[in-house]
Amino acid sequence: MLLIVLVVGIYVFATFALTVEASEDAVLPGDTAVARRLQNVSIPGGQAMVDALNWCGQAGPLVVLAVAVGVGLLVTRHYAEIVLMMSAVGVHLVNQTLKHLVASPRPTPDLVRVSGHESGFGYPSGHAMATVVYGGIITYLAWWCVRPRALRLTIQAAAVLMMLGIGFSRVYVGAHWPSDVLGGYLWGILYVVVVVAIFHRRLPVVESRDRAEWTQSADRDREHARPDPCDGSLQVCGPDARLRRRTDGSSTGPGGIDAQPRGE
Repeated sequence: MLLIVLVVGIYVFATFALTVEASEDAVLPGDTAVARRLQNVSIPGGQAMVDALNWCGQAGPLVVLAVAVGVGLLVTRHYAEIVLMMSAVGVHLVNQTLKHLVASPRPTPDLVRVSGHESGFGYPSGHAMATVVYGGIITYLAWWCVRPRALRLTIQAAAVLMMLGIGFSRVYVGAHWPSDVLGGYLWGILYVVVVVAIFHRRLPVVESRDRAEWTQSADRDREHARPDPCDGSLQVCGPDARLRRRTDGSSTGPGGIDAQPRGE
């Protein structure tokens, strides 16, 4: 427990330290060198792939993805998990709030290659942060709800690749500094941890209610299916399994011998 608290404390401290640093300096140490190195990476069909990744990281496609996952959860009757998936939408508001608080500028053409025109502040990257939140929640839900191992691992691998790919694409087109993307990752993971913790805090209540409803339904089914133990059509009546009742009202003992009362 102490180790977990220590790790969480270090993580939160690093996130806030990077955020404060980004608010004080326009370009962090190493940003220019790392950005230029990533922009020099040669990938066949790289520009088309980068454009597709940048589009996928926008708010519209991500919200559509969340709705699609929510419909799948509704069909499979994972009702509580729908709320968790929809909580990802709130990341856009959190990201814009952080951007205005930090007010860090984006890369400029005199330092790196800038493709297109991006407006607003840079830190933290909205694409990176949102993708981590949506992908992180989907990764968690795949572990929580998807039973086939191959399908679960495929979903989780696709989500992780999407997170990394979009982070790379934002630096590649010059829309963000590497520190902007790193800040988006850190804040996105923190957001996922918080909403998942809240989900688990509420989950025992949901599970208890569902378990109670299932138990009551099972009890009702057993009551409806339970026959009358003294029904004349049954062979066994009462706790003595050796006494068998005939349909005409007479009874037989073991071996089919009539059980008649003894005379005085």
